[in-house]
Amino acid sequence: MTMRRLYTLLHTLIPTAAILAAFVACSSDDVTDAGTHRPGKGVRIDLQIGTSPQEQNSSRATWSDQMARDGEMIKTCYVVMTKKEAVETVVDIFRITESTEFESHLVGSIADATTGTYKFYSFANFPAADISYTASGENATLALLTPVKLDEATPSGGWQFIKGSALTFDPTQLSYPAQYNHFPVASSTTGIPMTNIETYEVSKDVTIRLTLYRMLTKIRFDLTNTTGKELKLKTIKLGNVTPNHTAEKPSYLTFLPQRDANGGQLTTFPLPAGTAKRSTETLETNVSGETGSTLADKASFTRRVYFNESVSDHASGQFPLELQYSFTSPSEEVTRNALIKLSSLPRNNAAIVPIKITNYDVKLETFFYPPIGGYPGFREENNTEEKYYSVIFEGGGDFVMRPYVYAYADRNSPENWYELTNASLIKNYGLTVEDPDGIFTTKPHFDPVTGEILGSLDSNQSGTATVQLGVTIILTADPEVTQVFNRTIYIVKQN
Repeated sequence: MTMRRLYTLLHTLIPTAAILAAFVACSSDDVTDAGTHRPGKGVRIDLQIGTSPQEQNSSRATWSDQMARDGEMIKTCYVVMTKKEAVETVVDIFRITESTEFESHLVGSIADATTGTYKFYSFANFPAADISYTASGENATLALLTPVKLDEATPSGGWQFIKGSALTFDPTQLSYPAQYNHFPVASSTTGIPMTNIETYEVSKDVTIRLTLYRMLTKIRFDLTNTTGKELKLKTIKLGNVTPNHTAEKPSYLTFLPQRDANGGQLTTFPLPAGTAKRSTETLETNVSGETGSTLADKASFTRRVYFNESVSDHASGQFPLELQYSFTSPSEEVTRNALIKLSSLPRNNAAIVPIKITNYDVKLETFFYPPIGGYPGFREENNTEEKYYSVIFEGGGDFVMRPYVYAYADRNSPENWYELTNASLIKNYGLTVEDPDGIFTTKPHFDPVTGEILGSLDSNQSGTATVQLGVTIILTADPEVTQVFNRTIYIVKQN
């Protein structure tokens, strides 16, 4: 397996870079030649399962995978091997269990298998209420007790893989109740449930390394206090997360990972017939009173949260984030909002979200100068808390945007705000413009003297452009510390 890394821009309390890293896919999908086909004999298939070799995490020696923690590996694993001829038939069922969790393991071998197309269905860490195995020799049976087929009038479980028998159901059509928000990873659990399906064409002796994907995702919040004074964290809220399943609000995940035509991971949320649009909820993590939740200036706090794989249906297409904290001197309750610039959080992934808490913000004011003889209007949607700003224009002409930087304590005192050209407080600033609809005759750019954003709109075009404003603020509490502030500006031109 190749670890996929997506580098994206994260809008947090101080928007900074975020890394979306693959969350330890439990194994690689490598196939290694173990020899050649022996005429007159079957082929030998050796099966392995485990984690792919990845960069060693210098701070952790137990697992080779840099994203792994105790409780995130394999405890009990089943591999169902099938072959497609006239019908898909179960060739063998393997069971691997250890007293402690493991990162990789030998599954088993078949010395004289016939050549052809084989499928491997892998399952790990399911509790006894979800999966049942009966070791009865040639009739060994593995039953999936909880997954359901949503096209059934009365959903039922108990889907059985029976060694030597044809499959009577399609495992790719099974769904599973979503139940991973705030998933516990502790010694009392069976571990994180994992599944996968893989297909291999076998024409000679091979060693196949199978992959397991966790059915949940996680976020690691890395918070740093740079406000200049002590604060106490209260709650972290992540919006637009797939809710856990209830009878009143059904919520299902696909049981096996889904792939597109190019092998890319899909995130799908099947629903029973007649069920309304998939709902989402806010995942709240209360950190008040926990060790490390009181942060001195420059202190840090890390929190990991497990939850159902999710796709944001927020108007921005991103995940809203809310952080609540308080200052003790003087006493002040603070709520800050942001948008995490990720559109999906798939299973078996980890989003690392660095948040630097400061007291600075940026405000934009817009002025519009249409051609003589016309007075088209514009309106602003200044979503300061969610870190984006929209301006909707009704005609063509010149416009000016004036950015102001202010300390959070001065948010209601405009006389204390300062402009981007203040070199003692602003280290640098820049713009990135995306104009797919061609609405500008002059793209937004900075006036080198005033620091204002200037641009011109085409009277004959309509559409939406995205402008990213980046400002590096020198923090007055410590001149050696800077805050990188990013604001998304949506400019909409209507005819």
